[in-house]
Amino acid sequence: MSIDFYNTSPLHFIFFKYKTRQYLNSFLRINQSDAVVDEPTINIIPNWPQGKGDGVKYIVDLGNPILTLNNEDLYNEEVLIKKKKLLREFLVVEQQNLTNRKLNIYHFQWARQTQPNEHILYAWIFLAAKHQQILDNLFFNLGPSLISLAIHLKENDRLSEALLLKPFLAQIPEHQRHPALVQANPEFLINRADT
Repeated sequence: MSIDFYNTSPLHFIFFKYKTRQYLNSFLRINQSDAVVDEPTINIIPNWPQGKGDGVKYIVDLGNPILTLNNEDLYNEEVLIKKKKLLREFLVVEQQNLTNRKLNIYHFQWARQTQPNEHILYAWIFLAAKHQQILDNLFFNLGPSLISLAIHLKENDRLSEALLLKPFLAQIPEHQRHPALVQANPEFLINRADT
């Protein structure tokens, strides 16, 4: 008995690039291959009714299994440690992908080539969309990080670098720039009304 653990990270292409998806088909490589996992294949569905989605079938290659766990592995501590390490590595990458998606950060990594039980070669992509709402969301979500970075730079005698963040800090929503915070850091934190 054995169980295969597959990579779901290529599905992020669907969430980020093809927001009008209607028909999704993913496949697992039962017969392993050295081919890389790339963007989904897009097939037009003939005679698709108008007004019912985009009329496209998205075929997502999930690649080789990341690892295969079988009954014998449970009794071999060395093998089990190695496989758990590989799975943890993948889970950390996928957790970051999910966090980025929640924060509207159009970036993700995927397992581009997998040697089961041995190694994962990752690829990454940055995407952008021309929507002010996305920019507003990014400044909202990055606000605490940017403010924290500026304060840490100042505290570590790197004020000149903190000042470089000033134009970006000015874009952070007003409610994230608390009066006490602005008062303590007037060099780089200013009210929007003052810009």
